[in-house]
Amino acid sequence: MRSPSVENYTFSPKLRSFSLILLVVGLLLFGIGAFLNMQYPARIWANLFATNYYFILIGLAAMFFVASQTIGYNGWFILIKRIPEAMSGFVKFGAVIMIAILAFGAHSIYHWMHEGITDPASPHFDELIAKKAPFLNTTFFWGATIVYLVLWVFSTYMVRRNSLESDRVGFSIANYKSAKVWSMVFFGDICRIQLYCTMALDDEY
Repeated sequence: MRSPSVENYTFSPKLRSFSLILLVVGLLLFGIGAFLNMQYPARIWANLFATNYYFILIGLAAMFFVASQTIGYNGWFILIKRIPEAMSGFVKFGAVIMIAILAFGAHSIYHWMHEGITDPASPHFDELIAKKAPFLNTTFFWGATIVYLVLWVFSTYMVRRNSLESDRVGFSIANYKSAKVWSMVFFGDICRIQLYCTMALDDEY
């Protein structure tokens, strides 16, 4: 069976120049906003975190669609799968940006990272956060964050790689099974992060 031809999208010079202009304008506006809010570092870090997280979620939502169609063995979506796969490509960049933001700004973003927040003798003591100290602590937070990000990045990469491999050599059961396994890993990771968020927000936990 002859392998299907592969077409690669290329940016036109006009579109590339326009994208660079938007990038420069965005960086300039961010610099102005950061300069005007230097006295409110928490606001700067929180906005950076939220913006980056929103873009990561867009990439994850796109991969959620791809993974669900892969597990369900649906054939129609191959006509449009390159679009959500391309959208999920931001996840690896967003993960790096997320780690950088948290490394420098986590203390400003998260109230539970403040000193004395779980110490009953401290004036900053918070009883609710103290009850959640087993998982609302720096060690658990960094461990969980890195594990989630690595699984997101690697599972999206593997699903994408198997998809490209299908284009190169044609469909195979082994290739489909590999894509299905990594799609299930992706779903499992999404469920775990949902449980963690629930535990962090719900007073009963």
